[in-house]
Amino acid sequence: MAKQGFRVMDSDLHVIEPRTLWEDYLDPKFRGRIVTVPGDYGSVRAHIDGKVLPPFADRPERERAWSLGILFRTWATQAINIDGLEPAFAAAMSRAWNRWIGDFCQESPERLKGSALIPLQDIDLAVAEARFAVHDLDAITLVLPSHPINGRPIYDRYYDPLWAAAQEMDVAVSFHGNHAVYSEHLAKRYLDNLVLSHACAQPVEMMLTLGAVVTGGVLSRFPVCGWRSSKATAAGCRGGCGRSTSAGRRGAIASCSSRTPSHRSCSGASASSPSSLKRSCASTS
Repeated sequence: MAKQGFRVMDSDLHVIEPRTLWEDYLDPKFRGRIVTVPGDYGSVRAHIDGKVLPPFADRPERERAWSLGILFRTWATQAINIDGLEPAFAAAMSRAWNRWIGDFCQESPERLKGSALIPLQDIDLAVAEARFAVHDLDAITLVLPSHPINGRPIYDRYYDPLWAAAQEMDVAVSFHGNHAVYSEHLAKRYLDNLVLSHACAQPVEMMLTLGAVVTGGVLSRFPVCGWRSSKATAAGCRGGCGRSTSAGRRGAIASCSSRTPSHRSCSGASASSPSSLKRSCASTS
């Protein structure tokens, strides 16, 4: 669908994984380590190496916060972004998600485009998964968490091979927040206050990530790599702009529009747009 000559894109669609995702797509040697279990009042939870998902849902102070939990695509991200998680296991779960979403998008490949989960526990596995997802599954963006993994900031040069690969493949790098994780995360300060933990966890972690990318020298080292942030409150508009693709073509600049007049917006940027816009047009909730 086009509007005034521009294609309309929703850059933050979520899908709900089937309960059999890990059974059907996870490398057999890791099966059994992540399982779905029934929760209270008909909800569904998952256990990964004994840790419950959603994170901390089994804590008494969290039990008072909700009566029903629904697992969205986000919990696949929560599953891989755990400090101390075996790198091969994180990579296998990422591969399972990426293969599944690739199959899911085949229902309407012109309208549905896959994102790729990238495990950050091991840089070689991260680069390998990025290349597989882009080249074999046609993923249009690499999705990373908005919090540190194993205490390593996102601007650490350890991750430079991943940025170099993304720049080489001309694929966008996206950051997506989580409401809570088993890593260094603001939500852990307020486990007994669901509203406050959720309110600070998503936007503030995203602002810190944007700040880390900008002030940590990543943009300077990789000036033509595409970046976007999701559910952030940094600058720009919700959904983000980066070297993503509204037309299914990597290297194009995705368009987005704000939900309220008070939010700035960016749309229709082209390959001839200023490089600063290509590098760092971010988003707000």
